[in-house]
Amino acid sequence: MDGLPLDVSLCRLVWFGTLWGCTIEAVVMAAACSSKDPFNSPSRIFAESDEAYLAGLRLSWMARRRFDGGHFSEPIMMLRLFAYWAMHFGKLAQLKGKARFDTALGIVSKNANIHPGRFQSFLANIMDLAERARFLPLPGSPETVAKTMQDLGRLMSFFRCEHTGPSLLRTKSETKLRALLAAAFSEQLLVGRRFIDQLRGPPKRPRGAGAMASVLAGPRKAEEDEEEAQSYDHPTDETEPDDIFDLNAELATIEEDEDDLEDDDDEESQDLEDDDDVATGDDVQTRLPWKKARDEMIWAVNSLPEKGRKVHQRTVVAKLQTSQDTAGTVTLDRLPDVMAKLAGRAPQHVARKGKESEFAAVCFPRETVKELDLPSGPSFLTPPTLEGATPSASISHSFSMGSFFVDFDGDLVARPSSPYQLSFFLPERNTSSEEDKQQQIRGVLEARNPVGFPCHVNAGDDFFCTAASMQLLGSRTSVRVNGVTIFRAAEILFALATLCPERSFMSVRLGHGPAGGSRSSSPEHLLAVKILGWEISLLGDERGEGGAVVAEEALEAIQEVRASIKAAMARSNEDDTVEEDKEPKKRKLRPSRYEDTPEKVLDKLLAVVQEASERLSFSIDHQMRMHAERGRKRREKLKATKEEEVLLAGEESGFVDFLRPLEFCKDPAVAAARSLKRWAKKAPAAKFRCPVCEEVFVRARACRKHLKTTGHLCREAGQSWKSLVEERCLLEPAQLKQT
Repeated sequence: MDGLPLDVSLCRLVWFGTLWGCTIEAVVMAAACSSKDPFNSPSRIFAESDEAYLAGLRLSWMARRRFDGGHFSEPIMMLRLFAYWAMHFGKLAQLKGKARFDTALGIVSKNANIHPGRFQSFLANIMDLAERARFLPLPGSPETVAKTMQDLGRLMSFFRCEHTGPSLLRTKSETKLRALLAAAFSEQLLVGRRFIDQLRGPPKRPRGAGAMASVLAGPRKAEEDEEEAQSYDHPTDETEPDDIFDLNAELATIEEDEDDLEDDDDEESQDLEDDDDVATGDDVQTRLPWKKARDEMIWAVNSLPEKGRKVHQRTVVAKLQTSQDTAGTVTLDRLPDVMAKLAGRAPQHVARKGKESEFAAVCFPRETVKELDLPSGPSFLTPPTLEGATPSASISHSFSMGSFFVDFDGDLVARPSSPYQLSFFLPERNTSSEEDKQQQIRGVLEARNPVGFPCHVNAGDDFFCTAASMQLLGSRTSVRVNGVTIFRAAEILFALATLCPERSFMSVRLGHGPAGGSRSSSPEHLLAVKILGWEISLLGDERGEGGAVVAEEALEAIQEVRASIKAAMARSNEDDTVEEDKEPKKRKLRPSRYEDTPEKVLDKLLAVVQEASERLSFSIDHQMRMHAERGRKRREKLKATKEEEVLLAGEESGFVDFLRPLEFCKDPAVAAARSLKRWAKKAPAAKFRCPVCEEVFVRARACRKHLKTTGHLCREAGQSWKSLVEERCLLEPAQLKQT
């Protein structure tokens, strides 16, 4: 789709939308993800007072929440906003041209709290994408292409005030829209972990210029020697190692070791010790041990005079002042006033574990949000994706717009957090290590949207999210994500339909029966899916009652979707015989699949996921209190089950075919052989050579280590290892060819 002014991921969104019968929805969401946020965004800097800023923040948050409709999805929120505008625009049939646009825009601006100029730009992007898409080679059978062209024509005629037919938006299935977003953005997936379920605190910041590459590069082994051997190339890369060798970046890996740290083991052990005492993102200044902070938060919540899920949704946790006068803390008697400034409402209850506790739980009065039901487009989701926080709790968290502290006339107050809060982490793309051994790359979400403070009060549920775009921040421990959609665990099957196992290290856990502990005569169920070392449980809580998905049924549905997508990407035989001087024909499905369109094939996968999600929602215990051990027990139970790898079927090829069928490989020997084949490739070329013994090395650090161990070369006074390796050991281009 070279004709679209969009990133690759957004082009995938439009492509899948045309294939699955939701063309207009895909075009609108793609335009939304590539446009500026049309909602009003108040700033505390330019507000007349904190009260005025808080009032604007509440209006903006409530508008976004109503249009989000419980989906916790920025693209769907924008789609519902467009449907709201289209509803009013369609009712103004007596007006024409600019008057009609201006009147509809005025109504929406008043009721939806949007910025008129940015919303007009959003509408212009929709018209531009729709016009461009009409001239692209569209995927699918003649029936699918004809329906796509009809939808694009209806959209353009609607903007020209000519459309008088039925509803503009065709798709009423929220599940299909979520499948569309998961499949299109599957390569930009982050895994969610609640604060009380996290395995550890954030690790130390990576060192060296190669740290950014380590986050987004291709697969490698976890062992140190194989890290060095695999870091230059990837089985899917067609470039030679010499083409991607960066001398400055390579030498920078040894620049930080100028002080000659002799004992690497001591350094590694110190890193492990530091992990236990690293503070969370909301407590970064105090270095309070993570486990102590978690336990005190849980005790504070359980100390509230009221219990139950509804109370937990109205709860946030604040930092208190103890023996030392430190920034970011308040006394218990001042806490109600501070929370009233942050949320605009005085708290109903305040509680903590004891006098020495550094955290207090705050419960706000009950609040309700009047849901917005639209005649066309996705309706509000029931039940919502997350049983999250209420408006006052979310607004108190978003008051600082990402800062760790709020300044009230020189009085610093720590940003309120929650033990129910979900943090989303980007799995490392260059490792097969387990989750607890990876560097934590935390996703930074938009604070003003409902997704900005994702909380879930039910114990045990796992979540993941996808993003339309990601930007790694300078700290290299955070990534800013836009166009976010949060998904339930069972919806990971949508992402599997477009992921490549060779690049994503996908595996599953299998067990008999929904809970994984039934008799052996029961069919096998998927208990969890692991992607790049991060596991997403399908069991719900630690009991696993009613959770999981029938393995063969889910695999069959995924296979059919992958096959239909692959068929839509291939031209028919007559397309291959087109002469060079003639214009190529549009993409078509092969005749053998005309009777089974991709839209119908997708319905089977939608039914599997929807049934699993409904079954899981009924198995959750809503009458619970906070417990720190719930997440740990659930993970221990999963690890005790048998793990089966999902591998590519068919013969190995010289390239990665993303849509080759998946299979459950239950033979350990076969799995091991496939794993070795996965890594088999041309050895990377050496870049350095010891001038004494002529031993060659791929990495500069390996060469330096050899020189230090053998003593073949020594540094002169004032000379660094970096300059020594560069001057004496770096191979010339002619020598590189010889090696």
